[in-house]
Amino acid sequence: HQFSAEKAARALSAGFSFDCRVARGLSGKDIIRMASKHLVPGDIVLVSAGDLIPADLQMITSARLLVNQSILTGESAPVLKEANPYYTNDHDSPDNIWRQCCASSRGQFDPPSIELDDSEMCFMGTHVESGSAIGRVIGTGDQTRVGQMAEALKGLRPRSAFDRGVDAFGGLMLKFTLIMAPMVFLIMIIKNGLNTEAFLYAVSVGVGLTPEMLPVVVTVCLALGVRGLNKREKIIVKHLDSLPTFGQLDVLCVDKTGTLTQDAAQVEIAMTVDGDRHTAPLVIGKLHSAHQTGIQNAIEKAVTESTEESMGHSKPSAPILNSDAKLQVVQEWPFDFDRRKASILLTLAEDRQAGQEAMSSIIAVKGACVEVMEICSTYFVPSSSKYAENGKISGKTKSIAHLFDGQALPFTLEAKDRAQTTLEAWGRQGLRAIAVAGRVGDCDILKKNGESDLCLLGFLFLADPPKPSAAAAIDGLQRLGVRVMVLTGDSEEVSRHVCERVGLIRHQGISRINSASAMGSECELKSPVVSAINNSSLRVITGLEISDMDDSKLKSIAAKHTIFARLQPMHKQRIVKALQDSGLAVGFLGDGVNDCAALRCADVGISVNTGLDVAKAAADVVLIEKSLTSLERCVWAGRQVCSNVLKYIKMAASSNWGNMFSVLSAALFLPFVPMLPLQVVAGNLL
Repeated sequence: HQFSAEKAARALSAGFSFDCRVARGLSGKDIIRMASKHLVPGDIVLVSAGDLIPADLQMITSARLLVNQSILTGESAPVLKEANPYYTNDHDSPDNIWRQCCASSRGQFDPPSIELDDSEMCFMGTHVESGSAIGRVIGTGDQTRVGQMAEALKGLRPRSAFDRGVDAFGGLMLKFTLIMAPMVFLIMIIKNGLNTEAFLYAVSVGVGLTPEMLPVVVTVCLALGVRGLNKREKIIVKHLDSLPTFGQLDVLCVDKTGTLTQDAAQVEIAMTVDGDRHTAPLVIGKLHSAHQTGIQNAIEKAVTESTEESMGHSKPSAPILNSDAKLQVVQEWPFDFDRRKASILLTLAEDRQAGQEAMSSIIAVKGACVEVMEICSTYFVPSSSKYAENGKISGKTKSIAHLFDGQALPFTLEAKDRAQTTLEAWGRQGLRAIAVAGRVGDCDILKKNGESDLCLLGFLFLADPPKPSAAAAIDGLQRLGVRVMVLTGDSEEVSRHVCERVGLIRHQGISRINSASAMGSECELKSPVVSAINNSSLRVITGLEISDMDDSKLKSIAAKHTIFARLQPMHKQRIVKALQDSGLAVGFLGDGVNDCAALRCADVGISVNTGLDVAKAAADVVLIEKSLTSLERCVWAGRQVCSNVLKYIKMAASSNWGNMFSVLSAALFLPFVPMLPLQVVAGNLL
C-alpha cells in the first residue's frame, strides 16, 4: 500500500513537469525557456493558447485568457481570467510593473485560502484554451493546489472495513485466549501442582482457540473472487482486501464528469424562439460547423455529429441545403471573445435551378444567445405554431424561414421575452444554449450587410450526456441497498439535470418525457414546466456552504442529501470522511486529478478505464469496460467473498470452541493431558 501511494504521488507530480516561458533581466524583456520544476515564487511566466499552467500564478496582464480548470473542478466549461487590478493602473508602465513584481513579498499569499473560482488566479496543471497572459508565480511544488493533492496521496492507506472486521475477530479470540489459558493453568496447578502438564494444558487451549487456517482461507477466497472478476468482467482489483469491502459498501460517492457522463458535448434538442422543437437551428448550425475554418472544438463536433432525424423532423429540400450541394466560402467572420459569435457566408458554386439566384447564397451565424439576438430583426416561426397567425413578412424577397416552411416575424420585445423564457426554462435543466441565425439572398448584398438584419432561427441546447449504462448501474446498486451520492465540481443545475436523467432522484416523483436526442430512450429529458415545479424540493449542497461547516454539521448534511456541486477536491475528501465517521463503508468513483484525495480516503477507490493515470494509481479497483453495470457485479462478488469467509469463521469457531471446552472439562476430571498442542493444531488443520 505504501508503494502504491508513493507511485500515485509520483505519477501526479511527474505529469506536470514541462518547459515554460519565463521573463528575465532587469526590464523583464529577456524571454527564456526553462523547466517548470525550476520555477520559484516571484518568477514572471508568459502563457498562451495551448500552454499548461506551470505553477500557481497571479495574473499581471490578460488578453481574453480562457483556462480549462476541469482537472481541478470537473467543470468542462473554460473560465475567463482577468488581471489583478493592482497591476492594471493606467499610470503603470511595463517597467514599473516588473519592479513591483520583483519587490512583492513572496509570503503574501496563502495558497490553500485561494478559491478555485478566483478570476485572477491560474492553477498549476490547468491549460489555456485561448488568449494570452503574463502571471507571477505565487506557489510551486507542494504549495500549489496540485501539490496539496499529491501530499494527500502519501502515507499509509486507511484500513478497509473488511480489515477492521478481521482484526476485530482476531482481537476477540485473543481476549478469550488470554482469559481461558491462564484459567486452565491455574486449575491444573490447584489440582496437580506446578508441573509441565499444567503448562501444556494452557498452551493447548491457546492453540485450539487460534483459527490457524483463517489467513489461508481469506487469501484464497479473495484471490478466486478477484480472478473471476478479472476474467469475466474485465475488472482490475489492485488490492485484494478491497473486494470484500466492496460487498460491505453502504454509500458509493461518484464524480459526474467522465464517470456518470461521457465527458463530451452533445446536442440534446433544437428549439425555436417560442420553445417548439424544430430542426431549423440544427440544419443551419451544421452548415456553419461543416464549413468554418476555425478549431473543431467539442461544440463544433457535437453540432456536426447530430442528425436532423434525431430531432424529430426531416431535412428541408432547398438546393442550398442539400447534402450534395457544392458550396463555396465567400467570407468568414471568425469567433472571438469580444463578439462571442462566428459567421460564414456561403454560395452555390453553380445555380442548380433557374430562378434560384435570390436563394443561392446564405449567411449562417452561431454564438452566444445575447450577442446573436442583438443582430436579428426577425425570428423564425413554424407554420404549425400558434404565433404564425400573427402575420407574415411581406415583400418579394424570400426569407430563410421559407426554406423550412415557416414565417419570419418581427423580433419584437414580446418575442424577445418569449426567447428569454425558453432559455431560462431549459437552462434550469443544466443545458448550455447557443443561438443560430441566418439569412439567404444575393451574395453581394449579404457580403455588404454582413452580420445584420438576420433571422433568429432558434437555439441548440447542449449537454454532457450520461453514459448509457449509468441509469442501470445506479438502479442495480440501489436495489442492493447501496446509497449513491454525486460529488462534482460542476454547477448545481447541470448536476441536478444529470441526476434526474440517470434516475438517481427518481424517488422525488419527477415525471419525464422522451428525449429527442440521439441517446435513445435510456436517458431522458424532462419538460421544463415539470422541472420548475419539482426542482424546488431538491436541494443541492455547494462547496461554498461546505467551507462554512464544521465536521459535525457536515456529517449531518451528508446523511440527508444526495447531490453536492461546485466542490473543490478537499471538499470531496471531507464528505467521504464525514460519512466514514458515521460508521458507514464508503466507496468513491472518480477519474480525474480532482478526485485523487477522495479516492485515497475512501474505503474503496474506483476509477474507470478512461481516467487519468494518477487516478487509476490512487484507486483500488479499475473498471476496464465502459459499462458501469459491472459495479453491481463487484458488490455481488464482494458479498460472496464475505459470505465464504464468514462461513469458515463460524465453522472454525464452533469446532474450536467445542474442542477447547472438551479440553477444559478434561482438565477438571482427567489426571493426564488428553491432547498435546501439536495434536490440537493437527486436528484443527484437518
